[in-house]
Amino acid sequence: MEINQYENIVLDIAQEVVRFLIKKGARRQDAEDIAQDVMVKLIEANIILEEIKLRPWFYKVALSKFYDKYRRNKRYESILYELYNTSETANTFHTKLNNSNLPYEVLDQLSHYQLQLIYLKYDEQRTIKFIANELHFSQAKIKIDLFRTRTHLKKLLEKYKNE
Repeated sequence: MEINQYENIVLDIAQEVVRFLIKKGARRQDAEDIAQDVMVKLIEANIILEEIKLRPWFYKVALSKFYDKYRRNKRYESILYELYNTSETANTFHTKLNNSNLPYEVLDQLSHYQLQLIYLKYDEQRTIKFIANELHFSQAKIKIDLFRTRTHLKKLLEKYKNE
């Protein structure tokens, strides 16, 4: 097999892997980076695999790199989320909610997450999509949680008025 023919096979497999990773949920840029990393690894290893063995090896290494990148990103997101919730913005968030027209007794009965939802949706007038991205949840979960929070808040306010 000639070098040019082998290179064409490797490039074809790399394009297949990019499409595969995109179907798995990777962004196009990340998929292309992973495919390039696998090609570099193949070159650095200085091995020439048969086409029958090359394709499975390429997919296995690419998928492994994709999962590593996914786990790393999740870890970074959780670290940033923890930092965000303990930063000054979280404190200003509580201050603004406490300065609202809602009674303290009602606010104390809501969780931090519920308070965040109410603040972002109604005080900051943010979209569901923005809130979902900010809190790292799906839009469907945010909609459901907002509905449940409003229902819970309504019950708390009715109970507060009756007392």
